[in-house]
Amino acid sequence: MTKPTTTTKNPPVKVGGIKIFEAPNMGPESGCSGSAKEMSGGPCLKKAASKSDIADQIGLHLRSVYDDILAQPVPVRFRELLRQLESASEARSSKDGM
Repeated sequence: MTKPTTTTKNPPVKVGGIKIFEAPNMGPESGCSGSAKEMSGGPCLKKAASKSDIADQIGLHLRSVYDDILAQPVPVRFRELLRQLESASEARSSKDGM
């Protein structure tokens, strides 16, 4: 009886000549001990981060992105549109009040 052979490296997936996905090498050089791989029956995975750690990392990243956006000046055209909206709202309020 022959033992089935398995490959340890999947070829990269390319779209339009651009590599978009390459499965990591699951060989011994990847830092996975043989016993951990054998016990799980699959590829060796890093210890999963806790949900709170993940949420903290997402929060830090979002904060850095939005801080950059908040530091940018408001475009002139947008300020003009806001003024027009406020004027229309005030005109409507004064009409209703009479």
